[in-house]
Amino acid sequence: MPDRMEGETHDRPGGLIVRDLLRIPHFRDAVLLGGETGLGAAVTRVNVMEVPDVADWVRPGEFLMTTGYPFRQQPEAFETLVAQLAAKGVSALGIKPKRFIDKVPEGAIRAANEHGLPLIELPPSTAFSDVVREVMERVLVQESRQLSTLQSRVQRLSRTLLQGDGLAAFLELVESMLGNPAVLLDGDDRCLASPGAAEAVAGIGPAGWAKLREDSAMETCFMPVGGRNVRVYCAAALDGPRQPVLLLLFELRREYDIVDMLTMNWAAELVGFEISNRAARQRIEAKYIGQFLQDWIAGRIVSPSDLRLRAEACGCPIADGDEYRVGLVRFAGGRPPAHALQEAARQLGFGRAPGREPGAAVRWTVLDGELVALFSRPRTAPAAVAAVPGSRSVAAAAGERTAASAADSRAATAAAGERTAASAADSRAAAAAVGERTVASAADSRAAAAAGADAVTAVAGARTAASAAASASRGAGSFGHAEDDAGVWEIVSSLRQTLKFGRFRFCLGRWVGSRGDVPESYREARRAAEVAELCRMRDDVVAYGRLGTYLLLYRLAGSPEAEEFTEETLRPLLSHDSRHYSPGALIETLKAYFECNGNVKETAERLFVHYNTVAYRLERIRGELGIPLDDAETRLRLQLAIKLHEIREK
Repeated sequence: MPDRMEGETHDRPGGLIVRDLLRIPHFRDAVLLGGETGLGAAVTRVNVMEVPDVADWVRPGEFLMTTGYPFRQQPEAFETLVAQLAAKGVSALGIKPKRFIDKVPEGAIRAANEHGLPLIELPPSTAFSDVVREVMERVLVQESRQLSTLQSRVQRLSRTLLQGDGLAAFLELVESMLGNPAVLLDGDDRCLASPGAAEAVAGIGPAGWAKLREDSAMETCFMPVGGRNVRVYCAAALDGPRQPVLLLLFELRREYDIVDMLTMNWAAELVGFEISNRAARQRIEAKYIGQFLQDWIAGRIVSPSDLRLRAEACGCPIADGDEYRVGLVRFAGGRPPAHALQEAARQLGFGRAPGREPGAAVRWTVLDGELVALFSRPRTAPAAVAAVPGSRSVAAAAGERTAASAADSRAATAAAGERTAASAADSRAAAAAVGERTVASAADSRAAAAAGADAVTAVAGARTAASAAASASRGAGSFGHAEDDAGVWEIVSSLRQTLKFGRFRFCLGRWVGSRGDVPESYREARRAAEVAELCRMRDDVVAYGRLGTYLLLYRLAGSPEAEEFTEETLRPLLSHDSRHYSPGALIETLKAYFECNGNVKETAERLFVHYNTVAYRLERIRGELGIPLDDAETRLRLQLAIKLHEIREK
């Protein structure tokens, strides 16, 4: 809380004003001739004029005295002089007549009233030296009081920040001392307001702040607040990368004075120091947190106790009962510079993960030249089964968060090797699943290859049953929760706004229920990135748990059996395409036809060709292959072969 003084009031430590001059004994017989509206002007110094060009030498706040000697031949020149002095900011003009001029000209009095410059007729007995001494004594006394007030304010403001009370308490103290609300405006036009300013600035939009920034060079500007024009004092606190940080004082309750402005200038300096120190602390903390996250995600911290100790040491404690997931950003045009990724990680920082889950969070770091995110969220009952460290099984983050885990790939491989009778029955379901890219993955490539080319179909069929069971247990969505899809896309949207390095793909591992299995989720995210690149996937978001057939093909690619399967299935089409001027036309048409779920019109639109062209090519494909395209098993074999062909060609 702000450091308050008991019984504190908001009375200004006001300085000497023109009205106070008339109370000085030497001014007892003085007469105010005009310019009464300027009696509240501050007096900061005294000057004596005995030269005609005095307007070039005066300073704002001066009380100027003269005998009229420079204008004894032209008394009417006083009228022009009054206008010049008012424009220069002179507080008042005192004239001692009778010696060189008989009386003050009427034109000078009219000009004084017009410009609000107090015009005082001094008695003939006035000694200028006595007036200078007495006025300056009062000025110095007032300045001493002001300096004492300013010093006290600066000390209290400094103490608030040194005690770690924060900028919110700092602004509250500024409002308490100056009697007007204060606002801190950062480089992105985000406001931190003192209690009295929160409601007043709520209605100021981007256009209002932009206008204020334009006028802030003048220090004092005006803004419409609550239906009236309010004077605002602006003090620059810090030069930001885009726009400076401003400390603003809104004159909503009382008129601010010179001491208030000096206080604001010092307060802005203190705010600048606080922001700079905070940024330096954050950079250091981010460095240690980043190194900790890198070691954790990469699996360089083996002991659970070491993991907990390091987390607590760098101010990044790990909550018990959380589950984790790793994602990484893979750029299409090559890796950006390391310093650019570090800055991106700093901007993304640490915050609440998108979605509706309380306690969900995401931390960003740079690992092996890539931008990496570590997600965490609390587990909910029934508790998910944690993965055994070092194994491939992970806790299934399902819609009901059930303990069902993915089917073991070796069981699928064994089923494929034995060519069970169930595989034939499952092939139609597998074909539909391939069309939707939801066939579950994880078949051991060597065992599947040994089973022969036909085993590819059998493996896919056997895995369909496991995929259906896993999908049922994940009723809320393949990301684990229904809101995960929206949450991930919200992160992708944020990345697009933050990252300026071109197109990228966000790749995700699966959720794991143990801190020690975080490296496994990271390896899955990297595998997802590799599979997406090799299989030419167009998706902007690729999750390991959704790779389906792509993961199976990735593991089979390059094996002799896969090569033989591809060659036997696609040989007629490849031979035809090689003999004609449009290489790959039939293969590309067949691929687009499958992706459009057999819709000829959509296929033609995707390929930018005429409907009849697609119909002709499909008829040619049927003729070359000698088989119908509406058979589920045939379509499955062709789609698998086309994908293997694409991987091989890449």
